[in-house]
Amino acid sequence: RVAGPKSAPLVALACATAAFASLGAPLLAHRFLAPAAVRWLTALDAATRAGMTPDPEAALEAALLAMRGATGQRGTDPAFYHLGVPEVVRVDRAGYVHREKGEPPARLVELADGEPERVMRREALDAVEVRRPEVRPLSLWLSERGYAAVAIIRDEQGPVALLAVPAGARKRPWTLEEGRALRSLADRLGAVIGASAQLSRSRMREVELRPELGRVGAD
Repeated sequence: RVAGPKSAPLVALACATAAFASLGAPLLAHRFLAPAAVRWLTALDAATRAGMTPDPEAALEAALLAMRGATGQRGTDPAFYHLGVPEVVRVDRAGYVHREKGEPPARLVELADGEPERVMRREALDAVEVRRPEVRPLSLWLSERGYAAVAIIRDEQGPVALLAVPAGARKRPWTLEEGRALRSLADRLGAVIGASAQLSRSRMREVELRPELGRVGAD
């Protein structure tokens, strides 16, 4: 039977309820049912935005803290390995910065830097270690520390750091979107670090040239 005039408000209410439900469903799914990939994409996006801070130290700490939110309560902390000095930087879930001695295997840095996105996933190493026994120590190094992937951070001079991402409780492989998001974060941190390093080199050259400029002025 064709609906009468009195049913129009009910139809309109039903349509409005369905519309709001369709809009709210992705939010609810993201909040309560989000898989590991969605959590990491959100965390990496937040870390990239946090890395916009001009101060490289503040940008790094904010990015590590943003990534920490995707690892769970007992997950391994994300780590930033300086390649110029044997130092690793971590930020725990309380926001405290920890610095200690540590450096990644040189071969791992070399292989990761040659990847299309400059991101090396642990499962990629696991998949080839039978044919390439030389990568087994690299896979073991990642596994012992609970890392799922590492990304190379570069400036204009070359690789300057390695960013290690923990596996946490996830069981599934990393997606292409996650790899690209990690690459974007690494590029952002590389830009901040590179700009700071360039400024430091300029200041050093200025200090070195200052005595010579003084002698020229005196002449």
